[in-house]
Amino acid sequence: MTAEDRKKLRDLAIEALRATGGERWVLQTSNSFRRIGTRRDGDVLCAVTHPVDRHPDLLAPRGVLEYLVAVDPCVVLELLDEIDDRKVAP
Repeated sequence: MTAEDRKKLRDLAIEALRATGGERWVLQTSNSFRRIGTRRDGDVLCAVTHPVDRHPDLLAPRGVLEYLVAVDPCVVLELLDEIDDRKVAP
């Protein structure tokens, strides 16, 4: 992972945290549907029906969806590998 990749990920994380109040995100499960939120119900990510075409959609503050895409499992594994490599290397 390059320094540019890490900077992009850091910038997206900061933007997503600011958009959602800077609190930890949790999986919220009740009322027969799942969503991601902080203290407010589903304020990070929730499913909605689009008002124009009535198709399922995702509702999230600006920057959240971009951040979630940026932290795909490949990126997380690369970061963990880098951390582990530093611990092993002298």
